[in-house]
Amino acid sequence: MGNNNSTKNDTATKSRFCEEFVEIVQLILDGEATEDHKNRFHNYYMQCGRCISYYNLEASTIEFLKKKIVKERTPVPEDLGKQILSKIQYLA
Repeated sequence: MGNNNSTKNDTATKSRFCEEFVEIVQLILDGEATEDHKNRFHNYYMQCGRCISYYNLEASTIEFLKKKIVKERTPVPEDLGKQILSKIQYLA
């Protein structure tokens, strides 16, 4: 994982790292990241503008949902859980 994110020849490598970043973000936000994941996150990914934007979007979405569902106790449609599970099973 280099620090040179500006070269056009590095496009395939950046793409691979950005794909891996999606997995690492989920581990970090779920509290399941290893020290290696955290180090990779801070050493490489936080230098990539697309990765930073993705992380910020995911983190703010989770915070919004926590606020609405947990803190404000906003009712959630009964079938929402079933819909989410069916989509997850479809993607798996």
